[in-house]
Amino acid sequence: MSLECSGCHKLFKELNSGLKGTSWCDECFNYKQCAKCGNPITRNMVIVKTFEGKDYHAECFKCVACKTRIKKEPIVYDGKFYCQECGEPCGGCGKPIGMSFLEVFGKKWHEGCVKCVKCNRQIGDEQFYEEDGKPICAVCVDYDN
Repeated sequence: MSLECSGCHKLFKELNSGLKGTSWCDECFNYKQCAKCGNPITRNMVIVKTFEGKDYHAECFKCVACKTRIKKEPIVYDGKFYCQECGEPCGGCGKPIGMSFLEVFGKKWHEGCVKCVKCNRQIGDEQFYEEDGKPICAVCVDYDN
């Protein structure tokens, strides 16, 4: 006697569960659902990540910036996962730094966030100085003196 799996609809011989007239093959029995893609995580899948009580396929648990699998605790910002390196906060806006950044005063900054602390003008390639760990343009430094 063959049964049709209620999950994948393949035919199988052994009954694992019969809840309310359903039958499940070994691959689908006790599966979980991936919180990102919504597809099943079957018990045959060896690599599964669980974070904050939700389960993920390993390939779905990736950094949104660099697309690599997150192996340690992710940094979560605005509901998105970042690896430890990409999730480091920008020295200007505090949002995750991602892959493209400038190193300023020992911190990582988005290029667009390197602005003068006084006039709020983007500094770009100009010479700038430090005031309380923040950039200040040459014009504002001269104006203050």
